[in-house]
Amino acid sequence: MLDLLLSNPRDWSQAAHGLFQKTLPTILGRDLGEQHKRLSVRVQKLFTARNDVAHRGENIEGEEAKRHVATAKEAVDLLRSLMWPETPPDAAPDRTGACEDPTSFR
Repeated sequence: MLDLLLSNPRDWSQAAHGLFQKTLPTILGRDLGEQHKRLSVRVQKLFTARNDVAHRGENIEGEEAKRHVATAKEAVDLLRSLMWPETPPDAAPDRTGACEDPTSFR
């Protein structure tokens, strides 16, 4: 399933936040817990705001912008921890090979 998704990304009808919220735990074969669920709600708000900016020309400023940046960083840190479990959250990822077996996430 993962190979199909990665080789045909435009054929996948799931919204971006849905990939984070529902598809990620499905691919990993486990529930990622309450923290992931709370982060998923914030990721959905981030993508809604992104669409408002990209498609409606709206502006995001101040605290709202800071919240969205923090959400994006937290989401990237989570994804990075799944792909590179031994890498500290703020370290630059090793882009040479991610992981030997992408289905072996912890």
